[in-house]
Amino acid sequence: MQIKTAVFGELSIDPSTVITFDNGLAGFEDSKRFTLFHKESEDKSVSAAFWLLQSVERPELHFSVADPGAFGFNYSFKLTDEEVAALGNGSPDDVIVLVLLFKDEAGNVNSNIKSPLIINTKTLKGLQKVLVSVEPTLTIVETRPVLGFNA
Repeated sequence: MQIKTAVFGELSIDPSTVITFDNGLAGFEDSKRFTLFHKESEDKSVSAAFWLLQSVERPELHFSVADPGAFGFNYSFKLTDEEVAALGNGSPDDVIVLVLLFKDEAGNVNSNIKSPLIINTKTLKGLQKVLVSVEPTLTIVETRPVLGFNA
């Protein structure tokens, strides 16, 4: 399957890797189908934590996303029965959590920890969970620059 992207131009992707967000993402409810691209870096431990979430339908729509654990942030929340069904049920081991990254006015990279993306890696169904309150568990991790990645 061929898709157009604003970042990488035209790419060929395997249709079986498309992630479906039945309700879209906040502010982009009409965009439901996405794929994840990985940004390679010489430091594999750093690059493994960052991806580009690209809309399959809209070339201009993409988000930088990251594994919150790479920053020492661990979530603890419960999914409703409806959310579990929307993800295609399955095991908690099949689910990954990602956070959206954005740059503030000063150019600093921040993450949206109150609206994580939850993706079932077996069914390729996803949802964005809006958390009313966040009880973060933080672990201090070594900080290092992320080369070759722009959020």
